[in-house]
Amino acid sequence: MRNNKSIIAVIVAVVAILAVVGIAFGGKMTNMVKEKTMSPVDYYKQVEKSSIKEDKDKFLKYYEKNYKLIENKKMNSEANISVKVEDGLSELFASQGAEQLSSIKSADISFNYGMDDKNEGFDISSKINDTDFLSANAYYDSSNKAYAQVPAISDSYLDFSSMLETEEFAAIKDALATSTDAQKSVNPKNIDHLVTVYTDAIIDSVKNVTKENAKISAGKFEEDATLLTVTMSGTEFCDTAIKLCDTLKKDEVVKEIITVYADAYKDTSTEEFNYDEFVKSLDDAKKEIEDKKADYAEVKDMLVMKVYVNASGKIIGRDVTLKAKEDTISFKSLKATYKNEYGYTLSLSTDKEKELFSVVGNGKMKADTISGEFDITIGSEDDAKKAKATLKDCKTIDYLAGKSSGTVVLESNDLAPGYKLEVSFDNKGQDGTYSITVLEKDKKFATATITYAVNDKVKLNKPESNAEMIDGSSEEALANYVAGFDIEKFVNDFTAKAKIDLSYSDIQGLMGLMGGSLGGSKYDYGTGNYDISSDDYDFNSEDFNLDDYSTDDSYDGSTDMNLDDFNFEISETTENSGL
Repeated sequence: MRNNKSIIAVIVAVVAILAVVGIAFGGKMTNMVKEKTMSPVDYYKQVEKSSIKEDKDKFLKYYEKNYKLIENKKMNSEANISVKVEDGLSELFASQGAEQLSSIKSADISFNYGMDDKNEGFDISSKINDTDFLSANAYYDSSNKAYAQVPAISDSYLDFSSMLETEEFAAIKDALATSTDAQKSVNPKNIDHLVTVYTDAIIDSVKNVTKENAKISAGKFEEDATLLTVTMSGTEFCDTAIKLCDTLKKDEVVKEIITVYADAYKDTSTEEFNYDEFVKSLDDAKKEIEDKKADYAEVKDMLVMKVYVNASGKIIGRDVTLKAKEDTISFKSLKATYKNEYGYTLSLSTDKEKELFSVVGNGKMKADTISGEFDITIGSEDDAKKAKATLKDCKTIDYLAGKSSGTVVLESNDLAPGYKLEVSFDNKGQDGTYSITVLEKDKKFATATITYAVNDKVKLNKPESNAEMIDGSSEEALANYVAGFDIEKFVNDFTAKAKIDLSYSDIQGLMGLMGGSLGGSKYDYGTGNYDISSDDYDFNSEDFNLDDYSTDDSYDGSTDMNLDDFNFEISETTENSGL
């Protein structure tokens, strides 16, 4: 009789070996089994859905952190923009006879907005040559108390509370509250639902897929891949669009979002819009598609999408062609890897416009860091503009989670001969830094640095209980508030402290060259025409009307301007492109 212990030992050994192999090759074995056993259609759907889920999960983790700040009504957002004047720009000032401007070495402006369940506050401050310049702050609480302060003018606060006791402000306050409720409807759970339902609906409509072994070619490299070619006829394309319309009509999450947003903006929209109107628009779209379905029946390959999949089951490239009645649109995003190097190709073209843009280049990879050089072409044929982009130590694999870092250098002899733009970035999710430097050859001209942070550490500049208050609704009080501000003394004191080789009279001269004036030493702008206390400048009269200041007859502050005039598109990201 065979020893059972020996059999068990053999089984354990086999399992252990398989486990080691599985760890060593990661998802390659799992993908190999699926690729060999599934039909081309089923394998394509599995790969596509897995790719989308991976992207979606990364994004939702990042989005959820920001959403909780709104949900909890406890958020603080701060940003700083700093500009440093480098030697190149100082030399340019001197060569143009503006030596005085060479004494300006830096400028900063900072913003801070804080919000909790009862209060809101906003601060703005500025510096020149690391010396405090102008600042202002505002504060509002749920009891309709609102204050503002400009420390350079006075330590006192302007009290605008009485101006908030109006029906107009009550309507604005209600609209803002409803708007917040609307934002809450776009919660992580609902976004998860929308992405999953509608990408699944599109992917599940695919019926024709072929599968073959192929090589993906990008830059100067090639890589073995499985090529899945998805084809949709004009009829299938129309059927998919009709299916989406029907799904949208039955979707309770869509109904919730449309309803709350329509309610939030009903008083500001120039056209009536509600959920019933949304459903009607879907019905109209569905009917139009059905009416034109016969016209597209003859188009056998309206959509042809080549999807390249690597040994681990990851999508590494797409080549999409979409035929319209009057034109054909082609889009490519391909990445080929060889050892620790890669090639990348990105392009968009049409039959009519030919190539709209393209990016082609090669680089190296080390862990999750990439570098490379890429040639950029904008336009085609005689109108094409060339540029070059160099990537240095870029980490972008988690960009959907709000995390990325690296440096990109842009240069173009066609667009800006002799100049370079160096952009460095370091995003950690809810805070980050961007730095932009302009160079002529290797000489720096100026560097702008932008930092931002969003968190729940609320900062509010609330006035002290014994602070002096000035009625902001009184024209006379406002006139007295600014009357004591000696602008000439303020400018001269500041430039001396900041070591800027400019006086008040110098600035007057510069503004005179530009057709303006700072006026006299007091806050009268140099004329008798600008007097807050006079009837010439009366906020409550018809003398001051925004309609008088329209620069375009098409915009008169009425229904001529609405959000429907602006088209916003969200571009699709390519999975694992690494760029």
